[in-house]
Amino acid sequence: MQNDAGLVHVTNMHGGSLLAGDGGDYNIGDPSHGDVLVGREDSSHDLRLLSMEFIEHFRVQHHFVYMEMLRHHIAAGLYFVEVQMTHVQQFSDVLFNAIQHNPTRALPIMESAI
Repeated sequence: MQNDAGLVHVTNMHGGSLLAGDGGDYNIGDPSHGDVLVGREDSSHDLRLLSMEFIEHFRVQHHFVYMEMLRHHIAAGLYFVEVQMTHVQQFSDVLFNAIQHNPTRALPIMESAI
């Protein structure tokens, strides 16, 4: 049995594997996924900026859902935010595809953005 300490675990609703090198990899910039970051070396930086913009600017009507959630959580000593994937998809297909196809790469970048 291997020790999996330090690995990021995610739930894959499609049933495929998400471990590196097993065919479940998704590269930001992969044109097969309609990604606009094709050929860009600074895709991590762009993903970080998209994440910050999403948290700061996404709103439902006049309610800034994630900024308010983050403020309440921080005030309570909780350092996380739960994001609905439908909101991410409405905001940015690039960010949505990165999270859906390679969460082990995208989620740490998003965490560092917040």
